[in-house]
Amino acid sequence: MIYRILIDVDSVVADLVGETLVWLNRKFPNKPLKYEDITDFYFLDTDKFNIINKEQADYIKKLWSGRYWAYHLPVMDGAVQGVEELKKLGDIYFVTSPWAPSHTWAYDRTTWINRFFKVPADNVIFTGHKGLIRGDVLIDDCPKYIKQWAEEGNPEKVIIYDQPWNRKKDLETFKRAHNWKEIVKCIKKMKS
Repeated sequence: MIYRILIDVDSVVADLVGETLVWLNRKFPNKPLKYEDITDFYFLDTDKFNIINKEQADYIKKLWSGRYWAYHLPVMDGAVQGVEELKKLGDIYFVTSPWAPSHTWAYDRTTWINRFFKVPADNVIFTGHKGLIRGDVLIDDCPKYIKQWAEEGNPEKVIIYDQPWNRKKDLETFKRAHNWKEIVKCIKKMKS
């Protein structure tokens, strides 16, 4: 039986938040943010969270909606080597949420994935409902998707890619990896 490894993209293999903060801090130098300041996945929701203000949120939405934004993101440290190791263990599928306001997001994202990870477009799945996707393991950073997947009967097959926004108590029962070496080690252990 083929082992299916599902990998999220943003803040797991693509440094969306880090690159966003570079641009944001250039635009708003008097209100600089650090990576650790982003303590909720939905930090753009300024009505619910007080991480950034509305002007900053609007700027980020404009950035993310721009042509080629998803194509120019830097790769997370160790991700290329980590995914290469995982290819030896099973089939790789990237499962990622689209950014609907961007007309080029899906194309840019698929091209970016192929450029760095040599994974064909057929192995890239765009969805906001990751709990519906079947696989043997999911690597993700978003609390919502981690919980969705667990609720579908897969709690022991989730690996949380550690980020400041997923360190809440309600996620402490899941496996957690702080880097790609830990992810590979964890999946090798799960397979044995």
